[in-house]
Amino acid sequence: MMSSAFLFDCLASRISISRYFLAGIILSLGAVAIQSFASVGQVSGNEITCVLYALGAVGAGISYSLQAKMNKRLALDLGSSARSAAFCNITAMIWGLPTCFVLVKADVPLEFRASDWWIWLLCGFQSAFYTCSLAELPKSLGYSPTFILITA
Repeated sequence: MMSSAFLFDCLASRISISRYFLAGIILSLGAVAIQSFASVGQVSGNEITCVLYALGAVGAGISYSLQAKMNKRLALDLGSSARSAAFCNITAMIWGLPTCFVLVKADVPLEFRASDWWIWLLCGFQSAFYTCSLAELPKSLGYSPTFILITA
């Protein structure tokens, strides 16, 4: 995620190396190193499975960076970040429905309690806020500082 964000900022010539920027990069790399060393003993499975999971994590990070870039462009096309966030979340919901169907057919238990409606409402607001923020923050901060803040 950070590599993609850094690449986006380099391509847009928005990199300004300051001590705060370097401190953020160093803290992020330190956090990754600590997390990696702490999780080595908990890894199980064969090498192929571990490599596939690692590649999946890298792919997810790249996808989050691309989502921010696409939402920024979508906000320009649709006229506002709120519209961009709504479109992004509706699209995610549409793609999530077939995924849910496949999981139910694969006997993965699905539990939904109507009494938890407020949790789902808060999750929706949080997702909309996150998506809207990713369309707005890179405009003023750049991608690298935005993702450093997200990671922090």
